[in-house]
Amino acid sequence: MMPFKEQVPEFEAYEHPVSWHVAAGITGGVLLAWGLLSGNYLFTAFVALASAALIIKDSRSPSFVPFEIDDHGVLLGSRKWNISDFKGYAVLPADASSDTLVLILSKRLHEAHPLRVTTHSAGKAVKALEAIGLKEVTYEESLLDMLVRLLRL
Repeated sequence: MMPFKEQVPEFEAYEHPVSWHVAAGITGGVLLAWGLLSGNYLFTAFVALASAALIIKDSRSPSFVPFEIDDHGVLLGSRKWNISDFKGYAVLPADASSDTLVLILSKRLHEAHPLRVTTHSAGKAVKALEAIGLKEVTYEESLLDMLVRLLRL
């Protein structure tokens, strides 16, 4: 089998408009003020940490990591999985030029790894995955994954 190699972004980055930042700032400010005025300092600390995490995540752009499929398994970044670790894969259309390839692990509550790849690369990856014995399975987003995608976090 010819190994499949590509560079993929480590996470999907979203561009937020100015209105999103204003709404997030107002919401965070109101929650901070409410926590301080009510004397709930643990809640205030939680809101401050969550706001800081959102600011840090939003200011970071994704770096590209290696994604390889060969006879021995799948390499994503510095993590290597054996073929037997996977339940299967799913391909979800993302937009006109790219697809989301979802690798579904058979352990750990069916953990899934969505990868944004070009439509052409998705076809090559599917051929490589089928060559090592993985089958396409149906994939249903978890509630948390759906909320992250809809809120573009």
